[in-house]
Amino acid sequence: MLLQDTGHDESLRRDLSCAIVRLTWRLKRLDLDTLELSDYTRHCLGQRLNQLESVLAAHAHLLELALRNRSRPAEELSLVDYGGGTGCLAFLAKELGVGTVVYDDIDPVACQDVAVLGESLGVAPDHVVCGDVDHLVSTLSRWELSVDAVVSYDVIEHVYDVEEHYRQLGRLPGHRLRIIHGSEANAANTRHARRVSRQQVVIENEDREPPGFQGEPETLKAYVELRKDIISARAPQVQGDELDRLARRTRGLRKDDIETLVDEYVATGRLDYEPEHPTNTCDPLTGNWAEQLMDVSWLVSIAGRAGFQARIVPGRRASCGPLPKKLLKRPTNAIIDLLGQRGLFMAPYYVVHATRC
Repeated sequence: MLLQDTGHDESLRRDLSCAIVRLTWRLKRLDLDTLELSDYTRHCLGQRLNQLESVLAAHAHLLELALRNRSRPAEELSLVDYGGGTGCLAFLAKELGVGTVVYDDIDPVACQDVAVLGESLGVAPDHVVCGDVDHLVSTLSRWELSVDAVVSYDVIEHVYDVEEHYRQLGRLPGHRLRIIHGSEANAANTRHARRVSRQQVVIENEDREPPGFQGEPETLKAYVELRKDIISARAPQVQGDELDRLARRTRGLRKDDIETLVDEYVATGRLDYEPEHPTNTCDPLTGNWAEQLMDVSWLVSIAGRAGFQARIVPGRRASCGPLPKKLLKRPTNAIIDLLGQRGLFMAPYYVVHATRC
């Protein structure tokens, strides 16, 4: 469905465009070597700076969806950058003039680094929360902070239990709360899906080389081998082909769920679980999915069960790069907007737009 622009929407887009210009100037003036940052954040931010136009364009699209048609000005609104990583989305929200911006990430190192970056840029988030969604909810509830929007980019495809994630977000204080999740793991875009599936197969079956920097948060061991270790520790009598079969059949499960299934298997001889997707896999120690490819209609339904009215919005192609590409992207974006959810096959990412009923 084509979104109908109002005068407020046009004003918001102009403000976002100006905020992108100002934040780009601030970011490009940063001397990363002089800042007290972890190697991991310095590496990730360096990658972000190489793709800055497209990154900020995607963030701006998500912020537009989060803030459009609000009855209050931006300076009276509160927004959470969930799973914020390097903090670029939070910085853009502050540059835009959002009154209260909360940065949240599960990685304590990232939380320390975003404070350093925010101070250096002059757009520090108002609050930094270090923890998963349940900790975020309890912290904001304790602060009695009413939340207008939770926004994330390339996070939901890593969440182990997406349905529980939405249930937890439904506990956040705030009238007409909006949850905006953007993800490049777009299963409807064949090219993107193939890329993700190839990466999943490698991570599932092959050990990875150590990165050239400190702070890589994920294990380097093949996920199937990690599951074998978990199964063997739980049931040493399971060996050989039987162990291989259980390790393959428990793909996509976290350690606690694997152990439960192994206990049931040892007791009954049955394994009542089968991976639903041919390549989706997660780190069995943390539950962090390797960019899970999900059915967007399922995402809409589980958001609905958590008390949200949800729809899928296709992502936009950033108007950057050589002039011929820029000229091609504008009509492509117009077609994507016109097609709505049916345009996902052309979209670089999808957005789950959920509003509390």
